[in-house]
Amino acid sequence: MESTLLTVQRGAKNESNKEMFGYTTTLRSMTEGRGSMTMEFDHYDTVPANVAQDIIASRK
Repeated sequence: MESTLLTVQRGAKNESNKEMFGYTTTLRSMTEGRGSMTMEFDHYDTVPANVAQDIIASRK
């Protein structure tokens, strides 16, 4: 069986960890278990105020 390497870079838009959750499962389903992916840390970003309030409230 021939192996093909396909590199797809989703760098046009920075994806949050939350948005990437489940992507590996979807990729493996689409590629019959042969697909894999890696993520590389890029930077920290400011959390929106409404999200920060939710996080703080859940910790009280």
